[in-house]
Amino acid sequence: MAKIAMLREFPLLKGLSEIELNKIADRLAVKAYHDGDVICRRGDKGRNLYLIKAGRVCVTLPLHRYDKEVQTVSILSEGMFFGELSFFDGKEYSADVTAKGATNLLVLNRADFDQIIEADPESGYEIQRHIILSLISIIRKMNVRYSRNVFFDH
Repeated sequence: MAKIAMLREFPLLKGLSEIELNKIADRLAVKAYHDGDVICRRGDKGRNLYLIKAGRVCVTLPLHRYDKEVQTVSILSEGMFFGELSFFDGKEYSADVTAKGATNLLVLNRADFDQIIEADPESGYEIQRHIILSLISIIRKMNVRYSRNVFFDH
């Protein structure tokens, strides 16, 4: 029950039923990282969705104009998530992610999620639908920020 209450705190999962949250909770792994630990590397095969339970992570991309320099794309904190692109499309991670300080993550592997879908397609559908709608909301907000930045650059 405590895991379900904790999962309700993640905006990505808000609105899911107790049954759906319970199915996710049963499949989650908890992982702890120290400051500077690499959680995932750009180009590595990825199949995990990471939920930040505590701490922060730094998302970086290489600057193609320079050797060995990187650009911080985002600092994510408690309640946020990452790895969703690889989780859904099965391709490589698109960025490097490192822990900033002590960080605890809840990790959902795609193979485990596929088992949820196979065992209960209705719940699997609702969970995917909810996650996708959350991602769409984030993309819409990013589009607004991007359009403002492009306008001011000209």
